[in-house]
Amino acid sequence: MDTLVLSKVEPRLIDFYRSDNRMTIAVNGPGILFEKLELMTNRTALEGASVDFYRRVAAAGLRATTACPHAQVRMAEITVEPHRLGAELSIELGPMSMYQSLLDIQTVGGESFRALIRCIFGGWGYTVYLR
Repeated sequence: MDTLVLSKVEPRLIDFYRSDNRMTIAVNGPGILFEKLELMTNRTALEGASVDFYRRVAAAGLRATTACPHAQVRMAEITVEPHRLGAELSIELGPMSMYQSLLDIQTVGGESFRALIRCIFGGWGYTVYLR
């Protein structure tokens, strides 16, 4: 498992539709450069990316922790907010720091992120990113 980097000079889309069941992301400037990560997909609410989909991923599918040099490891808050244009699943990146936090995201059941998405969406051909 590689550590991915989220910084202002790196790509800002992180492939979530992957065969791993855990990912570690080094976040440069949490709370300053980046507030949170958002789960996004190429599917519409009519195609299954509804509020219910995001709630199922958040409630039954994911667990995240943050570690920072200035704070203890703690559970990262994963929230789902409905909006007029759809839903938003977001993962907090840790306490504001001018340095770096380490975000560790994993599936609760041990299945891959891809298997989790397939189980909830059903079928194939999805693009899912964190940004």
